[in-house]
Amino acid sequence: MSDLDPEKFKIRLQALDEYKGILKETQPTPRDEFISNVRVYGLAERYLHLAIETLIDLAHLLVAGLGWRRPVDNADAMIVLAEQRVVPRDFADTLARMVRFRNILVHVYLDIDRSLVYEVLQNRLGDFDRFAECLRRFLVDELQIDMGSSE
Repeated sequence: MSDLDPEKFKIRLQALDEYKGILKETQPTPRDEFISNVRVYGLAERYLHLAIETLIDLAHLLVAGLGWRRPVDNADAMIVLAEQRVVPRDFADTLARMVRFRNILVHVYLDIDRSLVYEVLQNRLGDFDRFAECLRRFLVDELQIDMGSSE
């Protein structure tokens, strides 16, 4: 049997959904306003960072809990999920790019291209839903874990 705590997954999936909801509220902001408005931009940047951190956390919880190959870095954790058929391989590559984007947010914060953040906000939020669905499906269908409400 595995060392997985379903509650940890539920809490993080709920947080991911909350973060995505906040991000969706900033999506309608026109590009020029987004780039110039520090409040809107800062909110979007922070919640993109939190959402990606949550993807990473969920991947590592699953990898460690099931004793899979130890990833060499956070992007590789997404590849491990593909190796174990949690996510499709092409989607793991997309997730790995998202993790590398997180590295820019965290480590290259003085030179972030706000247009790139805007593009991610406009075009990549669906990746969070797809990841959550893949993870839920794996936990429920493959591991027979009850992912009902945590309340």
